[in-house]
Amino acid sequence: MPKTTSKRWEIAQDSEKEYWEGFTKENLLKEEAERHKQKAKALEKEWKKYITLNKNSKILQVGCGPEDVINYLSSGKKYAIDPLAEFYKKKFD
Repeated sequence: MPKTTSKRWEIAQDSEKEYWEGFTKENLLKEEAERHKQKAKALEKEWKKYITLNKNSKILQVGCGPEDVINYLSSGKKYAIDPLAEFYKKKFD
């Protein structure tokens, strides 16, 4: 497997930032929230075969972006990380 160079990483992060620059906080929530709500329901239904989510379940989402499915899961202790977290905080308050 080829090694990711720091230049390649920087290009990927810049590309991701460029994508999110097209959103405001308001249109982000409007455009993304409903899709993520539906996806959360679908995931929980699929996961029932393997696990039961409860208030003590620990859920980690890696590469969550500023708005994603984890926000709409019905229960559990939710953790999300993203290399652009500081960018998202500034952009979307």
